[in-house]
Amino acid sequence: MIRYLKHNEIDKALWDATIAIAPQCLSYAYSWYLDVACPHWDALVEDDYQAVMPLPHKNKLGITYIFPPYFIQQLGVFSKGDLIAKKVSDFIAAIPDKFKFIEYCLNIESCAFGEAVFTHKNFDVRKNLTCHLSLKNDYAAITKSYSQNLKRNLKKALAAELSIQENVDAKMIVELFRKNRGKEIANLKDENYQTFLALVDKANNYNAVKTVGINYKKELCAGAVFWIQNNKLIFIFSATNTVAKETGAMSFLIDRIIQKYAHKADHLDFEGSNNTALARFYKSFGADEKVYYQIRQNNLPKPVRWLKK
Repeated sequence: MIRYLKHNEIDKALWDATIAIAPQCLSYAYSWYLDVACPHWDALVEDDYQAVMPLPHKNKLGITYIFPPYFIQQLGVFSKGDLIAKKVSDFIAAIPDKFKFIEYCLNIESCAFGEAVFTHKNFDVRKNLTCHLSLKNDYAAITKSYSQNLKRNLKKALAAELSIQENVDAKMIVELFRKNRGKEIANLKDENYQTFLALVDKANNYNAVKTVGINYKKELCAGAVFWIQNNKLIFIFSATNTVAKETGAMSFLIDRIIQKYAHKADHLDFEGSNNTALARFYKSFGADEKVYYQIRQNNLPKPVRWLKK
């Protein structure tokens, strides 16, 4: 039986135990992560936490709605046992009607059965792409799939005598981002950056984060933050400046991460992308495209429905 539990009714120890052993396990789904990224989250729970589904939500103008929080790419159903189409469909059907607007991204395994599992509640379904690189082989075997352009960038990086620095302060990486690419992203506010840094702090408590920087002449020119749990790496955040682009610093950084975790982790999730140029860059490492769905349903009252079109 699938039950709807409000936040204060969730047994977080049982919850995290389920996430930890679920084949679909993602850092985003742990209770400590959700508590920071979206303090208001409820859940659907099957029996004694055999399977679970987090429901991040907000309330505005008296209307409760489900939304995708920043820094959470996928959620969906997480199950101790086999994940079958009926289970995913049953969980989707169990989302309470009190949520008048739903926008929700499901994990790759929850989407393996196609769009049919969402049709019974008339969801609009959008196909999103991410890229995964298997790390099950050794480094030499992985690099055989590197593109020629990537190999040229790595040679450029070596010629520039870049140096790698581990355990870089995430605040430095965020600041580098804000001074460069961040200037073009108006919807990222101070509170969002603070949430991300809080996530890094919390992840440090669980040894679930890796920060890496690339220096050029002792100055940080590129940086990245990875979530690391259950033998999976997620490329959650990165920053570069013009020097990094000229020297191939990000290619160098990712290559060094691959070298470090090859044959030690399951895969590297690049966390994107629907952006063609970014997808091309990730695929240059030999990564494969993976599909996950965003489901959307608008049952808002007619006077405000148009606001969420």
